[in-house]
Amino acid sequence: MIRSELARFDGRSVSVLEGILRDHDPPGTALIDAVLDAMRDDETLVQAGASWLLRETLARGCVLDDAQLDRLAGALEHTHDGFGRLHLCQALRHLRVPERHAEPFAVFLRECLSSDNTFLRAWAPDGLFRLAEQHERFLGEATAAVEAALSDPAASVRARARRTLRGE
Repeated sequence: MIRSELARFDGRSVSVLEGILRDHDPPGTALIDAVLDAMRDDETLVQAGASWLLRETLARGCVLDDAQLDRLAGALEHTHDGFGRLHLCQALRHLRVPERHAEPFAVFLRECLSSDNTFLRAWAPDGLFRLAEQHERFLGEATAAVEAALSDPAASVRARARRTLRGE
């Protein structure tokens, strides 16, 4: 059911996605499981919509269980859409990453750091910083990524880096 609703997402208007959230209020296990399934979808707009829904459910206080975290970590390498990657970078501020998945998330974020996509270059250092808050071994790398973002040619990347340093 969620897959068919996500297929209506045009990549711009989030009204379809907001409708899914309204239909599953409060968001629970069934919605999160369906979203995690859709994260591996071959259709990039389905993937982008699913990642948006995941970010929003986490921001609303949903917590992934161990099995769901395993599925999310496994979906990282299948998420190639720029918006899908962006939503995952943004979701890290609401996600508790267990040690067993810290490295796959770090690999994902490192790939996003060098993207041509300005949004990814802005949010990947933030995600790495959030990961380092949970796993200290990434602190040096996260600090270097945020510092590099402070000198990025894009003003939006520099602005996000300043907000990251302020904890925003």
